Amino acid sequence: MNRDRSLLVPVVLAVGAAGCISMAQGVGPIPVPGGGEGIHAALAAGGGPGRGTVQAAVGAALPAADWFAADVTILVNGVYQSGNDGLRAKQDLTVNWGLWPLLSGIFYMGPVDLRISVFGIGGGGPEGPGGYMGHASGTLGLRIDEVHALWAGFSAQAVFGCCNGEYDGVSYQVPVGLVFERVVLGGGWDLAFALEALWSRETIDGRAADGISLLLHVLTDWVES
Repeated sequence: MNRDRSLLVPVVLAVGAAGCISMAQGVGPIPVPGGGEGIHAALAAGGGPGRGTVQAAVGAALPAADWFAADVTILVNGVYQSGNDGLRAKQDLTVNWGLWPLLSGIFYMGPVDLRISVFGIGGGGPEGPGGYMGHASGTLGLRIDEVHALWAGFSAQAVFGCCNGEYDGVSYQVPVGLVFERVVLGGGWDLAFALEALWSRETIDGRAADGISLLLHVLTDWVES
């Protein structure tokens, strides 16, 4: 069994079932190269001044070569923002929920890794006629050793048409993070811990606000050798 398993991306997420779509929060660590197809799951929680986030992710990694892998991940989260008076006036919820399916390509270049993630839907999407959602992010990582890794990235996201009326939001984020511990559980499973600091600028219905958050990621994965 290959022990150099993927630590997969909990990029964070969102689609609103009731209420407004919450933007993805951060990008999470880049998976290290694995020896075969694998599955992964992650939990994350954290926040900052006037902001709180909980999130979960599940996905599958599909290596195509030693230097490239494709990944499909479903991310679900809840985001609380105390300063979003405009959104809070449109709904009874204090936490906005969401879900983002993400498709990522990962390029392995020695100890340096590059991940590009995309998702888009429009033309009568999940929030009604004319609604759309879009996500694009890029992440550069450095594998220091078998346990530790650093990453930094950038993401741009946009939504329109939720909250049962005309609503639009755009988010730009710059996350940096560190994988600081990994535990081998046995049976092909690993458990990893990572911290991610996140700066964001969100424009909701024309009102812009900056935010800072800190997320703790707990990830588990299994790779078939």
